[in-house]
Amino acid sequence: MSFLSKVLPVIVLYGQDFTNSHSIVVLDSYISDKSVLIDLFVYDNSPECKYEEQFRYHNFNVRYIHDPSNAGVSKAYNSGANYARAKSKEWILLLDQDTEFPANYIDSYEHAVKKNSGVNLFAPVLKTKSDQIMSPCRYFHKRGYWLKEIPGGNMDAEDYSPVNSGMLINLKAFFEVGGYNEKVKLDFADFQFVERYSKVYGNFHVIDLICIQDFSGFEKDFDKLKHRFAFFCQGAKNCDRNNFSDRWWYFLAVFRRMAGLVLRTRSFSFVPIFFQNYIT
Repeated sequence: MSFLSKVLPVIVLYGQDFTNSHSIVVLDSYISDKSVLIDLFVYDNSPECKYEEQFRYHNFNVRYIHDPSNAGVSKAYNSGANYARAKSKEWILLLDQDTEFPANYIDSYEHAVKKNSGVNLFAPVLKTKSDQIMSPCRYFHKRGYWLKEIPGGNMDAEDYSPVNSGMLINLKAFFEVGGYNEKVKLDFADFQFVERYSKVYGNFHVIDLICIQDFSGFEKDFDKLKHRFAFFCQGAKNCDRNNFSDRWWYFLAVFRRMAGLVLRTRSFSFVPIFFQNYIT
């Protein structure tokens, strides 16, 4: 059985066709050269439905889920994992519409899995377009801190965390740790999952692979900043809280984000968003 036949790629979309997503275009080219047919799970949060639930596209057998309620990435990934289990897969590969993967990215995953038996989570290095490393990051007090360099190899999942895009997760481990927290729709979704993962497994493996992420933190549009901050507040509010310390550090993370946005935009519009989406 080939490596790709054991993997279900899962891509979450909003306002974009999966056929235009860079990660899918590259994967399509890769499997076309090998003349294989693979399963693909597409979860579309866009307002309008674009496809039937099941269809063939090039060398993909596509399972398409349309969710106009925009329930978020956590529900999408859990849905993909359930479908992967029904298809007897061993791994799910989390993709998104904002990451650029190199042509050889599937080979990199396969090589890493073969060389690191017993590891249940693999992640690439994600860089911004300005060459800053954004994942994996140091995760401390409910905040991610970007690193200047990545040592590579195995990293402690209690101290470091990858982000969603590009994570390859063993399906058995995914369900054993409880999957994604569906109440956390976007921000904090990856950190929540890795926290759950770290309680059962000690580490994850960083693949020798660099991908480019279109980082939303550089957004300048004022209305989009307000909308995204509301999601950030809601994500933090709905995260698992095991003790008072968790509650304090989530509060401080959101308060700092609000203060930073107020200073950056010279607008107090983010204060009522903070109270409406996090405090109440």
